[in-house]
Amino acid sequence: MRKSKLLLHCLLTICSVPVLAQSPFNTIDSIDINNINASVLVHGDMWTNATDTFPRCEFPKGNHTNMFAKAGVWIAGFDNSSKLHISAAAYRKQGIDYWPGPLSTSTDSIDYATSQSWARIWKINRTTIDSFLALSTHTLSNTPAIILEWPGKGNTYAKGNAGASLTITTDMAPFIDVDHDGLYNPLKGDYPAIKGDQTLWYVFSDRGPTHTETKGLPLGVEIHAMPYAFKKGNALDNLIFYEYTIVNRSTNDYSNFRFGLRNVSGIGYKFDNYRGTDSNRRMQIIYNGTVEDGTGKPGEYGLKIPIAGIMFVHQPGDSDCNYNTPLGSSMYYNNDFSGQGNPSNDTEYYGYLNATWRDGTHLKNDFKGAGIISTGYGSGPNTNYVFSGMLQDSTQWSECTSQNLPADAANMVVSNNFSLPAGSSQSIVIALMAVPDASGCPQANYLGIDSMADLTKAFYCTLPATSVRSISSVVSVRIYPNPAHDVLTIDAGSLAAPNTAAVYNMLGQHMNINCSSSGNKLNLDISQLPPAVYTVQYGPQHTASLFVKQ
Repeated sequence: MRKSKLLLHCLLTICSVPVLAQSPFNTIDSIDINNINASVLVHGDMWTNATDTFPRCEFPKGNHTNMFAKAGVWIAGFDNSSKLHISAAAYRKQGIDYWPGPLSTSTDSIDYATSQSWARIWKINRTTIDSFLALSTHTLSNTPAIILEWPGKGNTYAKGNAGASLTITTDMAPFIDVDHDGLYNPLKGDYPAIKGDQTLWYVFSDRGPTHTETKGLPLGVEIHAMPYAFKKGNALDNLIFYEYTIVNRSTNDYSNFRFGLRNVSGIGYKFDNYRGTDSNRRMQIIYNGTVEDGTGKPGEYGLKIPIAGIMFVHQPGDSDCNYNTPLGSSMYYNNDFSGQGNPSNDTEYYGYLNATWRDGTHLKNDFKGAGIISTGYGSGPNTNYVFSGMLQDSTQWSECTSQNLPADAANMVVSNNFSLPAGSSQSIVIALMAVPDASGCPQANYLGIDSMADLTKAFYCTLPATSVRSISSVVSVRIYPNPAHDVLTIDAGSLAAPNTAAVYNMLGQHMNINCSSSGNKLNLDISQLPPAVYTVQYGPQHTASLFVKQ
């Protein structure tokens, strides 16, 4: 009997190991420096809490209402033999394709124990770096833990999940290399290279313990994720950037590579939402399908309803801020198992990255006129952009004009095709934007979110490529007041004042203004400018800043 019990115990132990090895990690943190409080998870998903599945994309921060219920990264490409490789993050119910941590340089994979060590999100504010830079010497005791444990290449102090020591031999989290030795050593003055006033950094890969969400072939890539946001006291506080760097660790040269963000809209009450597309701005738009959100319950917006936008700010093929490659597609699918419902295999997942329904038919513009329900899978010409008309024009294709029945659905916004050769990397930058108190259908329009998208793009184009060091070099220059009414002052502090400055509107048009200098200050007469957001460029490096004319 004792031997039987021992054998049973051993069998149960053996059987339990694979189950444990497949358990995902519930690590969570949030971007919360400004008006949006949006969660991030470590399996390629975000805007939810894995333990209770409740939404975590609160706007405005502190009011307990959410714009989205969940989001996840989808990627796909074809290898040299034209075989499809694909990975996706969805509800975690069907399985897990992504695992936290980088791939091994020898096996191009990651095991469960290593993934567990990397199941951490590193979060840092700019004020922490400023305090660090103010120190004349750096020691173990006076260096902030987040700077000491930052997962930069070669950092002997790097710590992961639950304080696990990390050995980092490849490029991971970005840093300012003060002594130019190629390795991160905070005690020599090196510090994280962040963007924004708050930055999160983490890494996940698609060749881990399981690959069961899409049931397809993994790609053998790792994705370095860096969400960041600013606290400016203006409309930019309704914005978060998500930068993803995709590193191909496999031996495959991928073609027709696509990057998509699946998102589940949840403008308060999630069963009364619409979606639309502004393909010129590479943006998917989520808005309310009724004038009042919900039925007066907690967690609903009522009459003060925002409009949200998800925009591809940068994607492979963009040469600079003046030329953008087109958006790949904008799509949705229903939360059911119909021909337009949830995908169940790699072919169906890939279809949604290419504006193709689960049943294999392409998205169609089936708009027949105002008041006629339009779903995108009726009769009409093929299109890659769902509900691509303007709300202000009743002759154009939108859910509001068609008076669709709002339903529970997931949305997809997808990059253009690009190549990802073995050993190469590409970057994608996505912006999450919000416009408060925009109302719902039939009163809603896109004017506010379009202006927010233009502001976001213009602001992104002013950001230095390497953040902290570049920003520190111009920190002594101040622009005030902001907002301004008649005069905008550029105060160079101890530096020589710029001789002149140029002002541009959000369309990139040069505005005629008069400038006058006084000591180290340059005064700009903006009294004749119409109220709007503008970019001012100044100095020999053409440093750019945004200001608001009231």
